[in-house]
Amino acid sequence: MLWLPWHCALAEAGLDYDVVTISDDNDYRRSSHSVRFQPTVMTRSNCSSPRALVLHIAGLSTALVPTDAQDAAQTQSWVFAALDSVEPRVDNLILPLLFHGDESWVAGWRPHAEWLVNLRLKSLSGCLKDPEWLTGPL
Repeated sequence: MLWLPWHCALAEAGLDYDVVTISDDNDYRRSSHSVRFQPTVMTRSNCSSPRALVLHIAGLSTALVPTDAQDAAQTQSWVFAALDSVEPRVDNLILPLLFHGDESWVAGWRPHAEWLVNLRLKSLSGCLKDPEWLTGPL
């Protein structure tokens, strides 16, 4: 199963949710009804972006977003910073194997992708130092 960002957010927020596994050979994926069961509908929000959906879910629980308005805004800023700076490097590491795993170039690409992820994480680690929280305590 692919563990998508909203699954992580729901789990971290301590919110109940159901996971429905759909196989590649299932007619459900090709039906027009599959759109009805997208995560945006399941959370009763109008979010159409995974990033917006994660922020919406985070806002439903004080486990993920502080109640103070300034700290909440900083938390949102950190979420987008992580998504914009770390996620692309991790995608470059994971997605080629996921979608092109049987192609010869993937094995040659992986060491470079790992290097890029490590470089980004080391850079962020140096910037963040070691505070207990990125923003006010939750």
